[in-house]
Amino acid sequence: MDVGQATISRALHTARRALPEGPERTAVRHALDDLMNRHLLSADAERIAGEQLDREIESTRSPATTAWCRRAVSEYVSPAADPAAAGVEGFRPQDTAVAS
Repeated sequence: MDVGQATISRALHTARRALPEGPERTAVRHALDDLMNRHLLSADAERIAGEQLDREIESTRSPATTAWCRRAVSEYVSPAADPAAAGVEGFRPQDTAVAS
């Protein structure tokens, strides 16, 4: 979840910096605040993160790293009900054997 939030945050920050001063840039700043403080996503946050990852894979990131970041964004946007069963990295099934 942290990687997904960080990936979206970085993408929003990059988009904000590319905008001229004005209401659109301020709106992205509010979207960043909502994401970081309340875990609220703007309507286009996932799209912006995907576009950022598309640009990065072409220039600096390996396909495996980009795939990992995409999965983290997807899990952040729509968390699995059972992350262990869904194979989300960082979760593993708990041992079901009873200790003797």
